[in-house]
Amino acid sequence: MKQQTQTNQIEWKEVELSKLCDISGGGTPSRTKPEYWGGEIPWLKISNLKDFYVTKYTEAITEKGLNNSSAKLFKRGTILISIFASLGDVAILDIDATTNQAIAGIYNLKENIDKRYLALYLKSLKRYFEGIGRGVAQNNINLSILRNTKIRIPFSNNSPDLKEQERIVKILEESEKLNKKNKKVDELFNEYLKSVFYEMFLKDKNKFENKKGKELFELTYGKGLSEKERDGKGFPVYGSNGVVGKHSKFLVKGPGIIIGRKGSIGEINYSKENFWAIDTTYYLKPLKNMDFMYLYYLLKFYNLKLNSSTAIPGLNRNDVYRINFVDVPLPLQQKFASMVEQVEKMKEKINKTKQNSEELFNSLMQKAFKGEL
Repeated sequence: MKQQTQTNQIEWKEVELSKLCDISGGGTPSRTKPEYWGGEIPWLKISNLKDFYVTKYTEAITEKGLNNSSAKLFKRGTILISIFASLGDVAILDIDATTNQAIAGIYNLKENIDKRYLALYLKSLKRYFEGIGRGVAQNNINLSILRNTKIRIPFSNNSPDLKEQERIVKILEESEKLNKKNKKVDELFNEYLKSVFYEMFLKDKNKFENKKGKELFELTYGKGLSEKERDGKGFPVYGSNGVVGKHSKFLVKGPGIIIGRKGSIGEINYSKENFWAIDTTYYLKPLKNMDFMYLYYLLKFYNLKLNSSTAIPGLNRNDVYRINFVDVPLPLQQKFASMVEQVEKMKEKINKTKQNSEELFNSLMQKAFKGEL
């Protein structure tokens, strides 16, 4: 495919990755050698590739550890790509570092190859890498597959066109900024609501009466419903850590609150609709007229992970009944619930924008590397 850019005619070519750069794998020093660890050389794992530009790490090795492993010290600007387990995660080093064997480094790029362009192109191939790596033991792609991967490069005058690569990168980076900004919206709104709840009800400890949990609500055991028994349609089925499936029948009329009894102990979930709570949970029954949304935030402010050191850890409801909870008049509970409703509407609007921004970014990446931007 050809595209006209200013006065240069752009021609797209597919080039094997190995012809554009050098590629090396990482390595892990022996864990039985304490002297290999705790040094000053950053040592990265896949979990460190969360951001496109990597600066954070959780472990470091010594010079001795580096020399006694297949790990290589990658310089700042090296492109990293995961080749094991979580395939195709891509980042650019903003520090000098080494990596474990699940990550490969791409460096010494040939002239007129923009590292950001190459990194974004590799990022767009994540599904491709996942496809060819699936079924292989532990899901992996070897360095040969990586070296033979075809990269689409814009050429002009028989040479990679650096300006065209930079133009594409600028468009994609602006789209990625929007995408990342929207991903933080849920967290910001949740923090806001917690802050409002604290200011309204908890900041002044003498403003409201306190009552024991047993005076406010009852915690009722959920009922077993195995995965085989669920028919996959209808109402949400809640386990201790949230929705685990669907079923055409419900156990509890919504709205309601579900609390993890075993597994994710003390985890709080809220359901607007009718639901089924399985036997690893409690569901809450107020003993007087109370707003469920208020109760949801109230419980989240108290430590319900009251796990006694028993052989089988779990949440004892008698422990919860003994907690002193602030007892707020119903009109104030409803006022807070109304605020939550307004914020949820705002979140829904912005989440639609978030979805669109993700779709926009993915669409732009595909178009960019087909020469259609």
